[in-house]
Amino acid sequence: MLVALMTSGAGERSAQAQVAEHERIQVRYDAHASCPPEGEFVGNVRRYTSRWALADESVDARRFHVTLEPRGDEFVGTLAIAPKATSGTDEVATREIVGPDCDVVARGMAVAMAVAIDPQALFGSDSTSNDETGPGPVEEAPTPIKPTAPPRERPVRTLPPAPRAPLWDVEARVEMTSAVVTGWLPVFGAAIAIDPLASRAKQSSWTLPRWVRPSIAIGIRQSLPKDVTEDSIATTFSWTAGNARLCPVRFASSNERLEVLPCFEADIGSLHAEASGSQDARSSTKAWVDVGGSARIRWQVSGPWFIGSSAMLVAPISRNRFELATGALVSRAPGIGVSLGLTGGARF
Repeated sequence: MLVALMTSGAGERSAQAQVAEHERIQVRYDAHASCPPEGEFVGNVRRYTSRWALADESVDARRFHVTLEPRGDEFVGTLAIAPKATSGTDEVATREIVGPDCDVVARGMAVAMAVAIDPQALFGSDSTSNDETGPGPVEEAPTPIKPTAPPRERPVRTLPPAPRAPLWDVEARVEMTSAVVTGWLPVFGAAIAIDPLASRAKQSSWTLPRWVRPSIAIGIRQSLPKDVTEDSIATTFSWTAGNARLCPVRFASSNERLEVLPCFEADIGSLHAEASGSQDARSSTKAWVDVGGSARIRWQVSGPWFIGSSAMLVAPISRNRFELATGALVSRAPGIGVSLGLTGGARF
């Protein structure tokens, strides 16, 4: 009976120790859009140690805050470790790593975080003490070793890291344009853009100037109805168009939070007019095409979120006339118009 109780107690202590090896922690990950996503970073940490599990904010646990951001031509990673609330101290330990690109810094941050969780993370978990392994092996007479030729050394090739997927921008905008009808027309729009060279431009092997980063976008623009009155007859205009945009270069600040993009744009759609206030009032829909050049300014607010503004000179190609039966002109697009807008969105 005594032996059974001792064995049961030892098993319980062993199970408790095994559970205690898995520390519950809280992780916050803030990184530049060109850095590895949070899931990839957490997976790299788990490659070095699995003695941890994520905990929600209601659990009293250590808090790991990882920040990856550009600084000049380099990237800086910061790991801040806050203790448990019940630990009796509020001292936050920090570690910082600086590297040429975000991939290198992110890998270093993963190693630093793994070691902070498990100091034996880089040495494996198979090492045991002599007391646990029992009596040592019986010494035997050494076996004569036949001399052999040293192995031939093979050159080690280091493969460059494969470039990650391109970055995507999803944006919404509101603007006023004078390029469609007489006066200003309020317009709402949405677009999706791709930046295919964002990751490669930050690598040391990139040979072109860093501002050579073309991006393309497609979207849709829809106006609010606008009334134009001529000879007591009101005509309501509505404009719908698909939008294409090419930005061949991108000028960014040292920390890449502020960007300026000169772009070429084009719209293809339709302009609808519907008259009222007369017995012979009619409606008409005509094709619309325009081209133009724009300048866009964007500010990366926090994480993937950004805001910005745009100004565009528009040259309408289809300058259709809308006139009454009397020949009175209701509206015609100008030779050159202006569009001013505000944008907001996220980068993934």
